[in-house]
Amino acid sequence: MFKFKTLQCCQVLLIFAVESYRLDVRKENPAGQNTINVHLIPHTHDDAGWLKTVDQYYWGSNNSIQVAGVQYILDSVVSSLQLNRHRRFVYGEVAFFSRWWRNQDNEVRELVKQLVRNGQLQFVNGGYVQHDEAAAHYVGMIDQVTLGHRWLYRELGLLPPRVGWQIDPFGHSRTHSSLFSSGSDMEALFFGRIDKQDLSFRKRTKELEMLWMAGESFTDDGDCFTGVFYSGNYGAPEGFNWDHGSWDPPMQDDPRLEGYNVEERLKAFADQVDKIAAMHRGDDIMLTMGMDFQYMNANHNFKNMDKLIHHMNSHPEYSKRYRVFYSTPEDYVAAKHAYNMSWPRKRGDFFPYSDCDHCFWAGYFTSKPASKRYARAASSYLQAARQLEAAVGRGSSGATTDALEEAVSLMQHHDAITGTAKKHVVNDYHKRLAAGWAEARQVVASAAAQLIPAGLCAAQAVASRGVLQASARASRRMGADAPPPRAQVLGECPLINSSICELSVRRTDAGGAGFDVAMYNPLGRARTARIRVPIGSAESVAVTDERGRAVKAQIVPLPRETLRLQDQETAQGRAIREVAFQAELRPLAFAVFTVRPASPADPDAAAPSTVRRVADNGSGAVRLDNGRLVLELDARRGTVARLENTAEGLGTALTHGLLWYRSSSGDEEEDPGQASGAYIFRPDAVFNVSETGSIDLEIIDGPVVQEARQRHSSWASVTHRLWRGWHHMEAEWTVGPIPTSDGFGREVVSRWGTELSTDGRFWTDANGREMMPRDLDKRETWTLDVKEPVAGNFYPVTSAAFVRDLAKPAEFYVLTDRAQAATSLSSGQLEFMIHRRTTTDDRRGVGEPLDETTCDCHDCDCPVRVGLTVRGTHILGLEHPQRSSAARRSAQQDLNDPPLMVFAEAGALSSPSSPATPWAGALPSNVHLLTLLETERGALLLRLAHLYEAGEAGSLGSPACVDIGELLGDSVSAVRELSLTGTPRRDPQARRRFGSRRLSPVNATEAEIECSGKRWPEVLMPMQIRTWEVRLGGANQDIAASR
Repeated sequence: MFKFKTLQCCQVLLIFAVESYRLDVRKENPAGQNTINVHLIPHTHDDAGWLKTVDQYYWGSNNSIQVAGVQYILDSVVSSLQLNRHRRFVYGEVAFFSRWWRNQDNEVRELVKQLVRNGQLQFVNGGYVQHDEAAAHYVGMIDQVTLGHRWLYRELGLLPPRVGWQIDPFGHSRTHSSLFSSGSDMEALFFGRIDKQDLSFRKRTKELEMLWMAGESFTDDGDCFTGVFYSGNYGAPEGFNWDHGSWDPPMQDDPRLEGYNVEERLKAFADQVDKIAAMHRGDDIMLTMGMDFQYMNANHNFKNMDKLIHHMNSHPEYSKRYRVFYSTPEDYVAAKHAYNMSWPRKRGDFFPYSDCDHCFWAGYFTSKPASKRYARAASSYLQAARQLEAAVGRGSSGATTDALEEAVSLMQHHDAITGTAKKHVVNDYHKRLAAGWAEARQVVASAAAQLIPAGLCAAQAVASRGVLQASARASRRMGADAPPPRAQVLGECPLINSSICELSVRRTDAGGAGFDVAMYNPLGRARTARIRVPIGSAESVAVTDERGRAVKAQIVPLPRETLRLQDQETAQGRAIREVAFQAELRPLAFAVFTVRPASPADPDAAAPSTVRRVADNGSGAVRLDNGRLVLELDARRGTVARLENTAEGLGTALTHGLLWYRSSSGDEEEDPGQASGAYIFRPDAVFNVSETGSIDLEIIDGPVVQEARQRHSSWASVTHRLWRGWHHMEAEWTVGPIPTSDGFGREVVSRWGTELSTDGRFWTDANGREMMPRDLDKRETWTLDVKEPVAGNFYPVTSAAFVRDLAKPAEFYVLTDRAQAATSLSSGQLEFMIHRRTTTDDRRGVGEPLDETTCDCHDCDCPVRVGLTVRGTHILGLEHPQRSSAARRSAQQDLNDPPLMVFAEAGALSSPSSPATPWAGALPSNVHLLTLLETERGALLLRLAHLYEAGEAGSLGSPACVDIGELLGDSVSAVRELSLTGTPRRDPQARRRFGSRRLSPVNATEAEIECSGKRWPEVLMPMQIRTWEVRLGGANQDIAASR
């Protein structure tokens, strides 16, 4: 443990030396109004994993890769700050600070609290990590910031920081700005990376600082004063990096010694200040004095800055023109706010980012697609598991969701979810997700065991009495930390996407007794879930619901691509068939289904599928028709030909292909050496995956689901799937191992073409929230000089993209199950990059090609490693624009938050009663239950999100009324609103505003009337997300200070 008191013996001389500078700094400056106020911002940027793992960075281990140790940074900074009360330092990453804090004694903790109270140590951003803004979903973004903000409040008594500090992410989303400005009182935001052309434009026009306007659904609470660093990065001015090991000359200010350089250093600094000030409006500029993992020897930095401040402010010439001092971003924002001037407006976002003409950072939108899916699925599971944990009481199983919450939060870091960390670091992220998920499964199993007893009527009674009584009842029955005995026989199937499930396969082999599957719907509305479960060798199976009613089902043989995936996994639980059915699920409830072996002659037996391979010389069209959508394929070529929505009377010619861009290896004359890699997408040619243009086609038909299975090559396939009565189509793609034996990288895209006339315009979602318009070869702020016509038009898609016909009422959309790069290079087209593998590094620091490999066997010594195979799903729809948003956003929820499935032997979960639910009611269809977690016994944190933009989808884009009591039950005793991130809010009157007030574009009167008379009414405006503490019974502790 670092002991600051050991420094006391030598502090007297140091304080005397520094004090002379301190006195000079605070002298009244006679320079007048033309003085440039230079705010020095000492800081460090500490990546929560990149070249080393988060713990290696903290400890300072594995220094053969990078010399960096965050514990030493924080030790050294705190030591240096106490020597001079005018020194300042800003810090942002709670993942590191909380680790360091745990290892400090009370004396050091009190010292830190004093530094915080003095304003010497200031937190910016305050999230657990500095999240990415392209690949991160808004749920994960909010969760990780909540984890950080609640830690700061609990340990240091701090409200959410006023200043956002997204200095390293590779492009910036309006969702981040509007979310935390409107929800957590963020007044300003600063970052370094924007497009090279945009940066040059803003320097010329003095628009590096602006008012970033929230979307039209927001009031001015969502607007945010935003600054872009002049350098496009976040380091010190050229020549003034004084971190230990830097080559920049120190301040040598003793004229009796050789090397005296004060005049030279001051002139160089003044020249830098003049250059930077010329790019800004007003007399204040901010200089970031720090970089990645700097200040391990903070005295090295502070001693030189002390001298710089002293000599600049006491110099007979420079003191008239400059005032240099330690500052913080919050102080800088206060200075800018005092100008009371009008600032340039920004309305879009800052994607894609490029740092040279041929260097578009669009590759990371897709890089490591399996990792991106793992992070999304883990986040979804976390939300559902926390709901169930809250229902039965934290710790009732001896396990919690805490480890998964921390792992998911860490995964939002801008070198984690982006796929831009070294391989061993990615493995560490995944190890943490796996461990947290394993513990959360115990929580889910315990909750299922308690909420689905032998007779489900008990669970209904629990719902009416409230969650607090349910938790007490469970504790009395089992003991506070003992899992219910039946939880030990409940299990999940984490490899179900490869059709591997030991229990379901074993129990439906010949002679098996069948299995139960309990499905928990985490959505606040009813849904129809499309279910596929691996089964064994029994002739057939029958599916029944909890009332014993037969459920229409179909047995579907697995494609060879799935069987090939199984070869890389365990030998146990492999299936060669699935049973497919549609499950009707109530909101926030368990439903139990039973699958038993059956004779094919049984009237309730699942229907067999008919399988036919379309011959290469076939002719005409192959039609799949689910009663709502019709998909036509060309029988001769095996390609998609047409899509019709018969319910809407819409149709379009439809093409689909898998293509691959050849990755540049950097051999071009322009920007030589710049190759595609983890960050950069730079293609030099495009090819079809199918070299012949013909595609092997197999048709699966049946009463529940129809499939058209296309095999484009030995390493790429797509299954187009229509479920009976559903107004969407699934396209399940399987890609890999991507071949690289010819030395070229391949970046695979799924391209959809329609006959819609779109004139180069398409829309992509921003982190799963608003839809952002995009125009081919255009930018909002400046006239784009097109250097990379392909890469420069790719944007991040987190959940959805669509094109809309300009002349007729038709909209075609595609939903994704993870973050991907997407574009529309031709009218009516949408293209998604689904997998990447490169053979070169792109020279952005990670030092590795993007080359993910895996063992080509299981239970072996891995003699051969092959490229990673990845599987994913796109959901497609063709709708009338007036109804498209509702269908699209509903399907986004279904895709993002699937039901949790818990398996047991047949009879273990069965009941004739109605579905088990721990909660009392449902939510309006335009409101989403984002977060429900227990922070202590009898206290919940509830977060609800309005799903629609103002005016979108008719009445769904209107304000919504919610009664929290109707949702959670009669035991609700108190409700108090918190900030978005679960802490108390600041006084809204204290907020600095940089623009005029702007009201909501919609009227809430109708929703307020609907809410009148309700006990716990709340109104959500379009796109609004709100957070409350909810008390059950008599609990009264401050929820924000718990957990």
